Amino acid sequence: MSKPTIEVHVNNNPPCEAALESVMKNEIWNIKNQPYLSLSGKNFENGIREIKVTGGNEILYEGSTVIKDHAFDVKIELETPMADLKTLEITVGEQCYEMPIKLSRIYGKVKYFDGSPIKNPIINITGKEIAAVGDDQGNFEIYLCGKETQIGVFQEDYSKETLEAWIYNIDLAEDTELNISIDKMEVYGIHMWTGEVSDYLHFIPMSLSRIQNAMKQGVKSELEILGTEGVWPTLNKSDVTVLANEEEVKILSFQEIPDFLTEHDNKVYSRPGYVISIPKGHRNKVIKIEINDEVEVENETITEKGEGYYIWR
Repeated sequence: MSKPTIEVHVNNNPPCEAALESVMKNEIWNIKNQPYLSLSGKNFENGIREIKVTGGNEILYEGSTVIKDHAFDVKIELETPMADLKTLEITVGEQCYEMPIKLSRIYGKVKYFDGSPIKNPIINITGKEIAAVGDDQGNFEIYLCGKETQIGVFQEDYSKETLEAWIYNIDLAEDTELNISIDKMEVYGIHMWTGEVSDYLHFIPMSLSRIQNAMKQGVKSELEILGTEGVWPTLNKSDVTVLANEEEVKILSFQEIPDFLTEHDNKVYSRPGYVISIPKGHRNKVIKIEINDEVEVENETITEKGEGYYIWR
């Protein structure tokens, strides 16, 4: 059997609670954060083992666990975040491990596009019980332990007044400041990849006003929304701006593509997605995509905006 190993994940964000309503899905999303440590052990001898976790000269956990199939998982909830966390000492039976802990932080301010702050923005790591709530001036911070796939940034009136902003491929070498703007558009599903002579980005735009217009016309289900004409924004190259570390980057090519959503009763549903190329040379930078679109709302033309981020590694 291979040498025993332990992986540690730390959620060192303070306790918080929030709720978001998705009008389109008719759902309430309850978001809660409680700081915790999780331990994942592999290649240990089966049986019952005593486990002790110490950090900063404080005993964080003492208990026992059953090792089955040479593996175990333990989650330790904490009352408050740990201060000056740099190493954990973990004892499993007679074996002792000193584990270095490296946390990174995303921090900044969430605001509307006119610059006014968003009160108590909600920051949520998708698919995990890790979240943070900012202050009444829009300031926020969230601590990460390792790479994350995506983070959503929400305003309390999500799906009624605004859509969210997304951060993708979060693999931080250092603390990173992001000052994020939210409006009625969303830049969803951002991916990047390397081409031969340029780099490529894919994204999907969504529009709150267009969806609300469809619902006012009697559209109720998600499937009906998918098939409603005009519900998806169609963009031109001039509607899109790409920035790398807040410096504008030239868009070399711009292409609309159908983004498959589902197939129902032999009908394929898709929405417009976009692939754009930019010059090489922007690795290890924060790539931001800004979009805007004009839409008719109650006989008035308004401009919606949105932005999304990709940490290009």
